[in-house]
Amino acid sequence: MGKPWPVTAPNFQMVPGLLLGSDMIALLPSRILPDFEGLVSFLPPVPVPGFLLHLAWHRWRAKDAALQHVAVHETSRTVQQG
Repeated sequence: MGKPWPVTAPNFQMVPGLLLGSDMIALLPSRILPDFEGLVSFLPPVPVPGFLLHLAWHRWRAKDAALQHVAVHETSRTVQQG
């Protein structure tokens, strides 16, 4: 058996599809898994710090009211495990 290799996905939503039918594991926010049958989730065996949530958008959408709402309410929030 060869050396294990890491896999990087551009977003969390792609990871469950990569895990199905493989022997890989992943560290994901818990809200990603409820829609995927065939996967089992456990709490990490070690403490895992949260991560910063960054938003980016094209300047053409700068006046979009919904985007402004999300930016105001979400940009400074730190996403915690769970």
